[in-house]
Amino acid sequence: MHVDGAFGASALLSDSLREHLAGIENSDSLSWNAHKWMMQTYACSMALQTLGNDAMGSVLDHGCDMADLAESLIRKESGWEISAPSSLGIVNFRYVGHGDLSEEK
Repeated sequence: MHVDGAFGASALLSDSLREHLAGIENSDSLSWNAHKWMMQTYACSMALQTLGNDAMGSVLDHGCDMADLAESLIRKESGWEISAPSSLGIVNFRYVGHGDLSEEK
């Protein structure tokens, strides 16, 4: 079994997020594109060496906290709907108001 952890595998760096990937050790292979969530382009390994796992884990935790905050703010706005609760720094939402956005005041 292969796990495509291109984005989410970075959660392994965070003590509080790692539980979301419970069982991943049972996979036969895992892909990981660290730059997708670690806010790096090509220097991911350098960032890990310089900052360390704990600092990068804290960055990921902060990103998840910001997603939770965004979800709570969106829930207070009329015309917007949360499609799925925030998870691993991602918030799914959509516009459900009447008319298009250019007509709204």
